[in-house]
This record gives sequence, structure tokens and C-alpha cells, in this order.
Amino acid sequence: MAVNWHGPERNRDMMGAIGNGLARCAVFFQTQHKLRLNKSNPRPYDNSSSPGEYPRARTGFGRSGHVYEPTSPAAMAREGGVRLGYLMNAWYMAYLEIYKGRLGLVHTLNSIKAQLVSILKTSGAK
Repeated sequence: MAVNWHGPERNRDMMGAIGNGLARCAVFFQTQHKLRLNKSNPRPYDNSSSPGEYPRARTGFGRSGHVYEPTSPAAMAREGGVRLGYLMNAWYMAYLEIYKGRLGLVHTLNSIKAQLVSILKTSGAK
């Protein structure tokens, strides 16, 4: 009786599914976080956020400065994860979260954790 080994093909399929699931999670997280940062504070800026709230947008740069890497599903699968954060020019978003008590990345992550798990479970990895 002959045994056919399909290990490399199965491994490639599994890594592809993992990468796709991680990419879907990264995009979902980024979208959800940007939605939470979508409240504006137009001039004369007298409606700023308070501790316990997400920062309000003045220019929108903090909202658009949220990024993830790596950006390709293959690289995500290879590294086994995704890093999320802000661009250097949006450093103040992390400052507001850590030092000024505003809601940020950690709160967004905690509020959508179950949905991220669901996305990974349905990514097709078997």
C-alpha cells in the first residue's frame, strides 16, 4: 500500500490561510479603531476629548496615522503576527492614551477581541 505525502502542500495552504486571517484581522482592527476616532473637534477646538474618551479629531492626522505591519498576508504568516501602532508623526496619539487617559489601541483591541478570534477561526486554516 502506497502512502502519498502531501505535507508541503498542506503546509503552504495552512500558512496561506493563517496569513489571510491575520490580514483580515489587521484591516478589521484598523477600520474599527478609525471609526472610534471619527468624532471631530472643529475650530475653535472647544470640544476636546476628556479622559475615558477617544481623542477627537482636529486635522484627522492621528486617525489616518494608524498603521499595521507587515502588510502582506505572506509576511504576516511568516512572522506569525501583526504589529499595530501609529506613525512617528502621530506620536501624540500614544501619548494621549498612555499619559492623558484617553482611549486608544488597547481599548479598541479589548472591545473587539471576540470578533478578531472569530475572524481567525473562520480564516480557513484546518
